[in-house]
Amino acid sequence: MQKLVVLVFTCYTIMSISPSSSSLADAYISSYKDIAMSEMQRSGIPASIKLAQGLMESDWGRSDLATIGNNHFGIKCGSSWNGPTYYKEDDDYDQNGKLKQSCFRAYANVAESYIAHTEFLRKPRSSKRYDFLFYLLPTDYRGWAKGLSRAGYATDPKYPEKLINIIEKFELYKFDTLNEEVPERQLVTQEKPSKEEDIKEVDDNAIVETTLNIEPIKKSLESVEYINRVPMILTQSGDTPQSIARRHGISYTNLKEFNEEIGMRNEILERGTIVYLDRKKRRYNGDEEQHKVEEGETMYTISQLYGIKMHNLYVKNRLPKGAQPLVGQKLNLGRMVMVGKRPKFMTREELVSEDELYLFEDPSLESN
Repeated sequence: MQKLVVLVFTCYTIMSISPSSSSLADAYISSYKDIAMSEMQRSGIPASIKLAQGLMESDWGRSDLATIGNNHFGIKCGSSWNGPTYYKEDDDYDQNGKLKQSCFRAYANVAESYIAHTEFLRKPRSSKRYDFLFYLLPTDYRGWAKGLSRAGYATDPKYPEKLINIIEKFELYKFDTLNEEVPERQLVTQEKPSKEEDIKEVDDNAIVETTLNIEPIKKSLESVEYINRVPMILTQSGDTPQSIARRHGISYTNLKEFNEEIGMRNEILERGTIVYLDRKKRRYNGDEEQHKVEEGETMYTISQLYGIKMHNLYVKNRLPKGAQPLVGQKLNLGRMVMVGKRPKFMTREELVSEDELYLFEDPSLESN
């Protein structure tokens, strides 16, 4: 792949907010708010945080890195990057202590940069640093700003303060909603979130790949919530897999992958059914380590309850595919169950055999 190599010897300094920068910010926000909200719905990263970081890191969209390389978040090449590059002085020094050119990623368009920012925070190698942030609500921009600093995203001790200042100056928190429609910011009457926010740290290495979609996701009528950091909705009356997929701008094939046993395209789902809008995780990252099986529950309904891939739920509990645990048994949600300690279950064949018993009358009840 051909690389774009540009040498720049001037390093930009983040400018303070001024009337001129306010007009630049308005233009920037108008251009990129849709992709920011789309990425928020896909990942849970607040649109306000993404826009504020984009504004600040790209010098209001004017830096050479942003205008030439379409890189709005200052993401460097790293050892795995083999795409186009852009070189400029930043904070890298050679063995003699002399400032040298740093390698930054270059993108085909700004949307790619916004998506790359999401994946940078979610990639497995970064999980210990940033994963606790995804337990915060998308409306908690203060928690995200402070958390990014704590995780080492930037060395500037005033980084959280600068992000919060930009968010509140331009009311970017009004884009942190997953409602059907987000009006222009001067028309929104949403109250400003509280300043008293805490961050819950969670050590989790279970980050998995996700489906990329740079098209803005259509906003739906229902509220999008998160289980195990995965976006989900509860179905409404008359919902079908096809209608949900269309409403959220994803394909039925992907929805079927995210919810392994969701049913046929036009099958009407029971109201209040959990439906995931992205891939579930390999493990549950909440406080519960086990789940006690109750009457009527299956491996699928339990996997939906905790946002775990059904295949991984089988693997963690050493159960054969298609088997169902007995009522009262405990399933591991995170760690692999010890050898010889797997829960009791019925195989697929036993389940079929048991079901067949109800197709016939009990011979003992027949009269002579």
